[in-house]
Amino acid sequence: MQRLLVHCVSTPHQLTVVVQQQYVDAGVPPVAGLLKQHVLLLSYLQQNTDAETFDKDLMLWFNGWATLFSAVHICLGNVLEEGIDTIRQHQRQAKDPLTQAMHQFDLRLLDFYRELSDDLNNIIARSTSPHHLFHSITEDPEMRLHMTMRLQQQKNQLPANPN
Repeated sequence: MQRLLVHCVSTPHQLTVVVQQQYVDAGVPPVAGLLKQHVLLLSYLQQNTDAETFDKDLMLWFNGWATLFSAVHICLGNVLEEGIDTIRQHQRQAKDPLTQAMHQFDLRLLDFYRELSDDLNNIIARSTSPHHLFHSITEDPEMRLHMTMRLQQQKNQLPANPN
């Protein structure tokens, strides 16, 4: 780990050691936790559960970004420029349809992903939880834009663009 940090000084890193340690401290072996999450993923894919939601709480960064806690690659704005009230108002009023769809683990996002990419089955196979799956399919900015546009089309009942 130290070697990685020394050679990649200018690269941002996310460390999950604290989360893993919390599982151990709570007496939950990490493998058992992953197995439970994978079963939960399969239940969601079969539409057999709605027990859990994607965490859409805000995570605030020192540079001003306001991102989703469970998807830090989704930036909802800049607190330093827009103010926290504006960002929270957008979030509360469901002005970001992608955030709302992710919060509900909306399976339409999987269909929208398939419209642009053919690797969804591989992503599902290596996903350890619904959170991991929805995080993975929204990493690409072009895909997020496509999903948001498709959600808006369906909301407004506009025909989908076949291209």
